[in-house]
Amino acid sequence: MNRTAKEDDLNYSLFLAALRNANQYIKDAEQLINNKSYGHAYALIVFAIEEVGKSFLALECFFTRKKINKNYLQKHLYNHPEKQIKSFKVITTLIFDTWFESSKYKDGIYQILQKYQKNEINYPQFENQILSIARKDQSKFATLTESLIMSLQVFRDYKEVLHELRLDAMYVDIKENKICSPQDFILDTVSPFFRVWRDLIDIFRQIEVEITTTDVDISCLNKLNRYILFQ
Repeated sequence: MNRTAKEDDLNYSLFLAALRNANQYIKDAEQLINNKSYGHAYALIVFAIEEVGKSFLALECFFTRKKINKNYLQKHLYNHPEKQIKSFKVITTLIFDTWFESSKYKDGIYQILQKYQKNEINYPQFENQILSIARKDQSKFATLTESLIMSLQVFRDYKEVLHELRLDAMYVDIKENKICSPQDFILDTVSPFFRVWRDLIDIFRQIEVEITTTDVDISCLNKLNRYILFQ
């Protein structure tokens, strides 16, 4: 597929627009952090996560020639927890792949992958063994992989958690006979979350550059579909 065909494709245009919007949310969140508005910054970071999820849904449709219709939008793009989970799963795989290719523990990671793919270990064992190596490695991509896998563990227990935290970061409410406010968010809660997603979106935007400037290769689709590696 040539560059012109990509630019004329609605799915591809949605991918680019959502990714750029995610990047803008991160920039705006940084300004709010600088102004000590931590709750509202947190909300914008969650918006960025959702836009990343939306961008990859669109990119999947682009690669598979799936038409985005009203039913698809209703089921996927307007479902906040699904966009959040999609975003975490896809980015976890992309960061994991990058870590795997560059890690000094590559042989050990490969052995774990082989065991899991051959059903010699179950998913919790696979996850724990990967986390063990990531903590031992301590490189940038190993640390990002660890953070993302641990976030997915939280999602498995309660998939609405990020959505509800975003609401807490946006609105004043009453909980347990107590006024709760976005002002209750503190820097120590928001700053690590911001740094992880700022780094991830910077990395993710390289995919945009690569896809925009090169012909589409089927290996891109294979890499996209590997997000099911993480549950």
